Amino acid sequence: MIKEIFDIEPIQKNALLSLTSISFLSFLQLYLFKNEIFYKSPFEIIGISLSLTVCWSVLNIPPLLFFYNAETPENENETNVQIEYEKVIFIFGVLAIGWITLLTYISYELKLCFKDFIRLSILTSIVRTIFWLIFGTIKDHKKRKLKQK
Repeated sequence: MIKEIFDIEPIQKNALLSLTSISFLSFLQLYLFKNEIFYKSPFEIIGISLSLTVCWSVLNIPPLLFFYNAETPENENETNVQIEYEKVIFIFGVLAIGWITLLTYISYELKLCFKDFIRLSILTSIVRTIFWLIFGTIKDHKKRKLKQK
């Protein structure tokens, strides 16, 4: 079993580690913000935790895509752009875990309920997406100006 884990491709290994970490953090979030759920059946707890994991993963994809587009090197040709999936998956995992941990800590310190925690998470994801979209647009605009000169 252990040998098979080391034989997995780096992309799959990074994705598996990211989703496992996010899943543990989702379970922690349920414990911190909605601990009355632990009186239900284990299948409901696991289901809600996995649902929260999927939601976290989906919430972190748009900011990551705009971040990756904004951070492409300036001297790269438009036709020669290749996405390095290993790098994207690794960055996705690190950023997702970092943001989830930060938002969980802030929400816990502010004593927010579960609904407010989810609202704060969605709002943060939207703000990050807009930030990287604007940053990428400004950077692209500057690139075009330099090419025109």
